[in-house]
Amino acid sequence: MQTQILIRTWPSIPLSRWVPLLQLHCDITLKLLLTIAVIQTVIQ
Repeated sequence: MQTQILIRTWPSIPLSRWVPLLQLHCDITLKLLLTIAVIQTVIQ
């Protein structure tokens, strides 16, 4: 659902605005994965 909206609005948004968003998203995802990995290790 969200990807369709992104594809539709893509041409109207300059790439320079997308790069920081993607970096932020990757950063948050990595931190979440690290947190989950640490929690799983502690539980085991």
